[in-house]
Amino acid sequence: MRPLPERIEIRTLRLSDSDPAHWAEALCEEERARAARYVRPEDRDRFRLGRGLLRTLLGAALGLAPAAVPLRANAFGKPVLGLPEGPAFNVAHSGDLVCVALGEARALGIDVERHRDDFDPQALGLHVLTEAEQRALARSDDPHRAFLRAFVLKEALLKGIGTGLLRDPRSVEITHGPDGRRIGPAEGEPDVWEGWIFGDLEGLPGYHGAWALLP
Repeated sequence: MRPLPERIEIRTLRLSDSDPAHWAEALCEEERARAARYVRPEDRDRFRLGRGLLRTLLGAALGLAPAAVPLRANAFGKPVLGLPEGPAFNVAHSGDLVCVALGEARALGIDVERHRDDFDPQALGLHVLTEAEQRALARSDDPHRAFLRAFVLKEALLKGIGTGLLRDPRSVEITHGPDGRRIGPAEGEPDVWEGWIFGDLEGLPGYHGAWALLP
């Protein structure tokens, strides 16, 4: 498995161990209003925690107050930095966990998913996995783990190119060989993955996670 490059920092926080009100102090006025509109308290707190951590890390890197960091949404709703230069970043959350990745790269994506056994991997695989990946899943001794591990890598890659799951996850294919996993375009898809590197996020008990970046 490829180690995380030293130029990339990944910070994780758990809702159960954090004070969302503290992180809310880093939000801009528009984000505070957005947080207030959430109906479920856990969704509001998850947003405050993730966006507050992101702004704090970006502010430290840019020498700005967290609330003054110029963030805007791209065409796919992903937050991007409104400056000509700056670190790449990405945010992921699932269950109790919030993760922020930040560092020197042309593009960067991360994803995390809480481990679950209450779903049908083969049924979901029809919408997420290529035919070759579905055959590999059918041979797995632990199909839930295999599916989630593939899913987080695909989503990290798609978040890295800025589309997230608005682009069909079946457009990228994960293959397995003697030297580990490889990524590439599915049949008939353009190859946008040349130069990308990736790996698993370690040290997250009860979760699956992946990072992907274009150096």
